[in-house]
Amino acid sequence: MAVAIDFLAIVMRGARWRVLLGNVARNKEGALPVPSLRYCTSVIFLNRFVNAVTGFRMGDAFRAYAYSEDQRASFSSSIGTVLADRVVDLTVVGVLAIGALAILYASGDVRPSSQFLVLAVVLLVGIAGGLVAMLAIQEWTSAWLPRRLRELYGRFHEGTMDSLSRLPLIFGLGVVAWALELGKWFLILASLGASVSAGLLLFVPPTNVLLTALPFTPGGLGVVEAGIVGLLRLQLTIESAIAVAVVNRSVSLITASVGGVVFAVRQVRIMRRYKDTG
Repeated sequence: MAVAIDFLAIVMRGARWRVLLGNVARNKEGALPVPSLRYCTSVIFLNRFVNAVTGFRMGDAFRAYAYSEDQRASFSSSIGTVLADRVVDLTVVGVLAIGALAILYASGDVRPSSQFLVLAVVLLVGIAGGLVAMLAIQEWTSAWLPRRLRELYGRFHEGTMDSLSRLPLIFGLGVVAWALELGKWFLILASLGASVSAGLLLFVPPTNVLLTALPFTPGGLGVVEAGIVGLLRLQLTIESAIAVAVVNRSVSLITASVGGVVFAVRQVRIMRRYKDTG
């Protein structure tokens, strides 16, 4: 059930990215048609696979590259939609982390380091500041950048800002995706006969995301497990905490392997296309 829910969460992320792409199409005359939910979900699987085997979240850049190649779209605009998707996702993560910390501190069961709260607040402030900065420098780039760079940044800016409309729908899909993520963790804990408080259950998924973003190992391998075990040790035995971390990584690898299959199929199609064209 945890694996099935993880798959469904990826579908929700595919639906959210499709809405972002649709927003760009709605705000731009002559824009490309919006791809299907099936296509968007398959690219999210690609994203997950590349993140699992590389560092520095290269899967996000590969998602934009794959879309721009498949749909003959601008890479600059495509990376803008991916950035907007990450902005929405990390905003939900930050709010979830702050809410979970509030529950934990109010209950008094466990008190994680206040550094987590500072990190969540810095994350949200950084996101807001980054978007404001993009709006502020738009006029400057039009006046001072060379023509080629000005065009590239203009498409990137449009891809980012134009996609951030219909926010209730976008954030609604983001909340559903994270509710499914919470369900996955609940089922993993239940399968091992482990139990934690509601606050800690809410706090584990955003911590997992923040640790995954660290570029030290592919997909945060080892780093994520160490952080999750340390967090779960607040209420579980060391053996149970390690088991939960290992099962969660196993579920992630299963979904990543599906992305690997999608990647292989895509590469075969590209090779056949090049062969057919000479």
